[in-house]
Amino acid sequence: MQNKNFERLSEGFKALHLSVNEVNLEKMDKFLQLLLKWNKVYNLTSINNETEAIDKHLLDSATLIPLLKEFEQPNGKTSVMDVGCGGGLPGIPAAILLPNFRFTLVDTVAKKIAFVSQAIINLKLLNAQAVNARVESYCPEEKFDLITSRAFASISTFINLTEKHLSKNGRWIV
Repeated sequence: MQNKNFERLSEGFKALHLSVNEVNLEKMDKFLQLLLKWNKVYNLTSINNETEAIDKHLLDSATLIPLLKEFEQPNGKTSVMDVGCGGGLPGIPAAILLPNFRFTLVDTVAKKIAFVSQAIINLKLLNAQAVNARVESYCPEEKFDLITSRAFASISTFINLTEKHLSKNGRWIV
């Protein structure tokens, strides 16, 4: 199965004009397997088919990469908050593909954050952390350069709840 997944991921990344290495592909596949395994018990996503999960979760999350890169900080320490991360999407795939960025994945659902925490450990993602909190009551030490969300709330609600977490020259990407 791994070769089939690698092939589909490689083709998808190529179509997105993203250059990835074997380690990226291995981590993406490992994340996929972990997501599908945990999904059987914790209902993290409605998608439980490998091919569909590659397309609608991993590659869809990867479409964010060019946008994130546009706002990369020169110090190599670009901070990103992924709000309502659910099963770690798009934050985990983005953390795999952008190791020089720092990702904070936030969700209120404890079982989802438990999964995200385990995925971060299993994938050895030193640039990611999981936070179980409501975004409006979350108090990080520093503001974020970028704040993303895939399916959190209406854009106006998203902006209202996250505005206090955005750095002076920060950007939202939804």
